[in-house]
Amino acid sequence: MKKTVVITLLGLALLAALPAQAKAAGPLNFYIRFGVITDNHATFDPFLWTMGANFDFNLSENLFISADADMIIYKFNFKPVWLTPSVLLNFRFSDFYIGAGVSKFVLIGSGYSLSSDLLFKINAGFKSNAFKLQVFAYSPFGDFGVFGLGANLGFGF
Repeated sequence: MKKTVVITLLGLALLAALPAQAKAAGPLNFYIRFGVITDNHATFDPFLWTMGANFDFNLSENLFISADADMIIYKFNFKPVWLTPSVLLNFRFSDFYIGAGVSKFVLIGSGYSLSSDLLFKINAGFKSNAFKLQVFAYSPFGDFGVFGLGANLGFGF
């Protein structure tokens, strides 16, 4: 419980230290993000949290490509860690967006590594100059049943 309080306080301190207008409004946007991920039943048991980074390449006013990578962490223990790199094509409608792409899970740590097949990832969210809120779902390509749900909050730089 102490670790949760410390992480929450650090997150709030980071939020307070951010500038009022971030520099995420050009042809390339960069976000540092934090979030949670769970199974398709939204049980949050076990509790898995994410941290990572996101680059948005703005192709036009309504179209952008997102390249992101998150670490999935269990109980604040970084051994082992799941990495989830993704590439998504997104359509923007004002400040809201929706998109889809591919992702892969890679397990690193404890003396071994393991990799998944390519996964289908769909996402939707809200993108402003200062932050980006994203909800997403993972699914295998062969069987389009959702097996992972999550949400991230990113801060633009």
